[in-house]
Amino acid sequence: MTKIYHAHLWGSRKDKFRYLLEHDITTVEWTELNPQAPFYLFIPFHTELLPEYEKGWKITEIMPEFSLGCLTKRDNLVVNYSFEETKDNILKFIDINKTTQ
Repeated sequence: MTKIYHAHLWGSRKDKFRYLLEHDITTVEWTELNPQAPFYLFIPFHTELLPEYEKGWKITEIMPEFSLGCLTKRDNLVVNYSFEETKDNILKFIDINKTTQ
């Protein structure tokens, strides 16, 4: 089976570039990971708190309806610089005389 490794590199861009110039894949301090269901995380994960975490509610239990989140799709209709501009746009939108076939 494939082994998965992880390494953090913290610091300023300058420090990171210096580190990368001085190291390669064989000299980096790697941490071997063992991703497991249901998360399959590719970062270090402290499993000692998992039993406490699993006592909480699942998001699908407290929010059974699925959604893509907030989608506006009609930004040009409802996002404007003033209330009056928004009101005018909505009135034009609902005006049956201005509807095209």
